[in-house]
Amino acid sequence: MNIAATRDVEAEAARRNRLASMMQRARAIGSDAGMFGRVPNGAVAAAALNAAITNVTQQVAAGGQVVEDISRSADQAARVGEQSDNEAAKALSRARVGDIGQFNAEVGRQIEVERGIARAQESFPAGGW
Repeated sequence: MNIAATRDVEAEAARRNRLASMMQRARAIGSDAGMFGRVPNGAVAAAALNAAITNVTQQVAAGGQVVEDISRSADQAARVGEQSDNEAAKALSRARVGDIGQFNAEVGRQIEVERGIARAQESFPAGGW
């Protein structure tokens, strides 16, 4: 697991969540009914702008929840990775040299078995009579 990359996802998600605060400022602008003054259809334009900003703000709020979920998930994944690394380091520090040698010997035997199977399959292909 690439813990650093997972932490980067968490940080990037937090940076992207700043869009929600920008949308709150836009909502404040859009709710100003007098912003168009006395121009013809100014009230209609203000209402249309307010409706559009409200719609976008709702979508950003929903997206912000997703971003926050991603950030929390990335944090949890990084914590699991860090805990796993710590436990692996503890286990390796307790491993005896003899155990490691025995493990390496067993891996070597397994590799030889796999090579033997591959040679047999090449020499006697299935259905090759």
